Amino acid sequence: MVIAGTFGGAKAVMIEWKEREHEAAEMAALHSLVCIQTLRNCGLLKFFRTHNMRRQVELLDRLVHMWDPDLQVFQVGAHTLEIDIEDIYFITGLSKRGAPVVMSGQRSDVEFSMDDYIRRYCAAGTKKKAGRASILAVTDMPLRTILFTVMRVFGSLGAHADTKAQMNYAIECMEPRVFNWCEGLRTNLHSQLTSCRMGKQSHFRYGSILVAFFLERVPLLQPHIKLPARVPTEP
Repeated sequence: MVIAGTFGGAKAVMIEWKEREHEAAEMAALHSLVCIQTLRNCGLLKFFRTHNMRRQVELLDRLVHMWDPDLQVFQVGAHTLEIDIEDIYFITGLSKRGAPVVMSGQRSDVEFSMDDYIRRYCAAGTKKKAGRASILAVTDMPLRTILFTVMRVFGSLGAHADTKAQMNYAIECMEPRVFNWCEGLRTNLHSQLTSCRMGKQSHFRYGSILVAFFLERVPLLQPHIKLPARVPTEP
């Protein structure tokens, strides 16, 4: 979905709510006990089951417009709102403890090349493109599900293909290993808000988290929101 907005004197941009673009694969995973158990083991299940609110495009436009890129807070009338680690944890259920996550640049502890990962985990004949591999080429369904979920946590632009570092995080989640996702997600959320607010990019991949945050912190918005049918989640 695409919406237009002019933000505080910045140039007009077309904001595209880019999120959850693999609904068929997600529905298949929801009916797989192995996938659900794998997500549960590494602490990603609640995030995997979060609401998809892409229909709230006009609200997203308003919320991005409230973002102050200098102060890194939302300006709501005479009040300010800051989205912190506890907010991310409450909304997503992602871990705020565990191994740190490097969401930009390269991980220094990754020893294998993308070619190694492709040979081991992808269908025969899979080719990398711009250093990435297609997630749909991964043959193991639980690993493929983890990869799609990790890409959502990263708010990645290339939601159909993974980097070497992201593949490594997904493989470690299968062990299972728990990571501190909340810190990295909050940093990327701030970065995308600032870029959209300043007209430097058009896509936004954390719309559902942002809408859920405002529904919790600004209850007057709730009567104006139509939520999808709720999927049972875990605490």
